[in-house]
Amino acid sequence: MRFQNVIIVGSGQLALWCAAYIKEKTESTNNTSYIYFDTSDKISVMMEKGLRLQKIKYECGNKNFIFEKIRKTNGYTLVISAINPFLFPKDIVKDKKIEIINCHQSLLPNHPGRNAEAWAIFEGDKVAGVTWHKVTEDVDAGNILIQKQIKLTDEITSCQLFKKQINIAYKAFIELMSEFLNQQVWERVQEGKDIMKRKIHYSWEVPNDGYLDLKWDSKKISAFLRAMDYGVLCILGYPKIVINGQEYYFKKYEIEKLVQPNVDVVLKKEEKQILIYRDNLEFKLLQYSKNKR
Repeated sequence: MRFQNVIIVGSGQLALWCAAYIKEKTESTNNTSYIYFDTSDKISVMMEKGLRLQKIKYECGNKNFIFEKIRKTNGYTLVISAINPFLFPKDIVKDKKIEIINCHQSLLPNHPGRNAEAWAIFEGDKVAGVTWHKVTEDVDAGNILIQKQIKLTDEITSCQLFKKQINIAYKAFIELMSEFLNQQVWERVQEGKDIMKRKIHYSWEVPNDGYLDLKWDSKKISAFLRAMDYGVLCILGYPKIVINGQEYYFKKYEIEKLVQPNVDVVLKKEEKQILIYRDNLEFKLLQYSKNKR
């Protein structure tokens, strides 16, 4: 193995899988150490149980704690960023004894930044996927190491897509690591867009600011609802709608096909649901409440 240290930085299932894989690989050599740093505000009981069950060395801490640990490593170090919300400081990125790779939930150069799966759905992409890439000073702009595609359907939600991305990201990771740990691999420069002029999605950004627009056609309304849908995690907040000047938010929705398509949008506000009929679809907005503006 060409690295003296391997550090996994991240949270959730993908980070755990990557840490377990690296643990197995480093146990077969005497000159490489590893550690996993969890970036969660509070590590979950299930995650901690998984780490202990697989006897993975780990620590928790804020980003300054983790970055300082990385700076103090001796020898050539690989940092694996797996579902990691932190941007690495320039001094770490520029350090020639440190090599950083990151998993991003899109087919770069498309959708750099946060919550890429939601933006892929909202913008009507036909395919999504994951990219393992080198980390540079610019956000999600480094050379591509490996990519895997996922075909998008008209039913998939952000929550469902994210789960698919985690699974395929780990498969790509194993494929990449089979060579990467021992030798340099082929890298591909991101093409097709000016890297410095790309639109980067920030964590506070939400599709259409979280508002359902009644001027949209059925395809766009569906894409919006599914993009906002992270299940119980509610990462982007509850979607909203304005009716006669009153703002409402809703916690659930249903989409059904109509037997007879509607040419014009039809809106009905009932006691327990808001109904929207558009083109060939019926949208039920459930568990809605007035929003104080």
